[in-house]
Amino acid sequence: MSRPTFCHGEPDARALFDESETQLYIVQAMKSVTESEARKNWFGLLDEVLKGEVIAIERKGRRLILKLHEKKAVIPDYSGLIDFPDADDSDMWGWEWKGPGKLRYLPSRDPAGSRCPPR
Repeated sequence: MSRPTFCHGEPDARALFDESETQLYIVQAMKSVTESEARKNWFGLLDEVLKGEVIAIERKGRRLILKLHEKKAVIPDYSGLIDFPDADDSDMWGWEWKGPGKLRYLPSRDPAGSRCPPR
């Protein structure tokens, strides 16, 4: 390890550590309350938990932890919902609406959206 360098008369803390051996730990301090305090301030504690605070409640020598549980969004799988032949060509056909009872099938158009000449 090299000698510490000084900045404004104080040792530079970065010079005291070997960067190849450093690790980062994130420590979240939690608020501890007794069961009596929790009973008195229950709704306030719940509001703190909703803001991300972790609360420890001591009861009969044991610790109960209150923390927010984020539910992960489930992305539904629609792959089997719509299945028909030539689905990859679905951008090549369409429908045209001309008023009530006048829905017309358009058999082919190019992917850019302009109408192709009839075949």
